[in-house]
Amino acid sequence: MSLRNKIEELLLEQKLAVLGTYSGFSPHTTLVAFTANLKELKALFVTTSISRKAKNINKNPHVSLLVDNRGNNITDFRDTCVVTLEGIAEEASEADVPNFLSKHPYLLDFLNAPSTKLYRINLEKVEVVTHFQNVYELDLND
Repeated sequence: MSLRNKIEELLLEQKLAVLGTYSGFSPHTTLVAFTANLKELKALFVTTSISRKAKNINKNPHVSLLVDNRGNNITDFRDTCVVTLEGIAEEASEADVPNFLSKHPYLLDFLNAPSTKLYRINLEKVEVVTHFQNVYELDLND
């Protein structure tokens, strides 16, 4: 299986990721429900408009999204695949809603709440770590 296929499989399988934002003073990380599509160079996540992550994005839209398959086992040092997606976050369009809900249909009520925003990350960089030390940068033009 190619590295790109392995990444795409991981992004499909995992439902949660760690979103990294920056307020200008300190980094902030938090779990988010997400979906990602490398072909379209985008990732989506949802949060409330008053959350710390939303406030940070308003100040600085540069974000990262870390996705992995660790299981908290000793074999993770050998088998874990970690993908970091980096890009610029912005409020998503209505056209993005079906893509997000196809992976997270149980979040429909949350997504429809007046205080909730769906964000799109326009991907600029994808970094992959396998076997705990092999680091690769995926060429997004392939």
